Amino acid sequence: MWQAAAIPRARYLLTRVLTRTGRAAEALTILDELDRQFPATIDVNLMRSWAEEILGHREAAIGFDERSLRTGKLLGFSDPFYRSVELRRARMGSIAWYNQSLELENQGRLEEALNLCARSLQATWTEDKAFQLAKLHLKLKHFKEAIALIEDSITRVGASARALDLIGVASVGLGDHARAQKAWEQATLIEDTPDLRRKLAELARQRGDQESARWHFGLEKFNEGKKAFLNNDLQAALPQFQAAVENSPQHLLSWFYLAETFRFLGDKAGAERAYRGSLRLDPFFGRSLVGLERLANR
Repeated sequence: MWQAAAIPRARYLLTRVLTRTGRAAEALTILDELDRQFPATIDVNLMRSWAEEILGHREAAIGFDERSLRTGKLLGFSDPFYRSVELRRARMGSIAWYNQSLELENQGRLEEALNLCARSLQATWTEDKAFQLAKLHLKLKHFKEAIALIEDSITRVGASARALDLIGVASVGLGDHARAQKAWEQATLIEDTPDLRRKLAELARQRGDQESARWHFGLEKFNEGKKAFLNNDLQAALPQFQAAVENSPQHLLSWFYLAETFRFLGDKAGAERAYRGSLRLDPFFGRSLVGLERLANR
């Protein structure tokens, strides 16, 4: 029988029980071990903030709360037994065909990969298999087939950013730039990424719309900066956010994250300027008001 102590998620859940039952100091010991064992995660830092607050350590609580904002990771559920089941499944039936298809793709044998992936999808439909088959069709310039697969997937499980992105790529292949623009703009509403903004900026440049191209370029830089910020790489994030506010000065979150980056780097003057830049766009933006308050109390 597997011991719960071997599962990081179980140890984390234990800290929630300890914190709720007046044993926050014991919880901190476990949380400190998890923090050393794994990269910084949102949930561990938030739990440490809560435990520190209960123990009356206000500054430490704020520190861990803010640290949780500079990561996009969550503590994974790692069950050794379930992992062994997954490994066995990967060698059987339609999952094995799918994995073999991935290997064939890496070898450049695209037609063979496509046929094997189609066989796997026909045996058991999953969203990942449908996307992989659509990507193979794209590589082989079967644009209509790729769109048909993704539209079927959207009907089954709903739209996602990657689904709309693939429709956009296939639409460009068919010369339908208007449909590509619509798909990519819809995708940004679900999950904004630098790649989507890069594609939208290029479409705007091609149709001579320099204002829109600059806006999308600015948001490309914002998303690059946010990615670095969530990896706690503040030096890499800073020039990206600076480029974002220069090119998309009406984008409130670019100003806010620029301010947060300046604050965490210890540049109080830069942080205040950027916070006030965001407040010019929305005088009641609470996150910037809190940031200015924390800046004044440092």
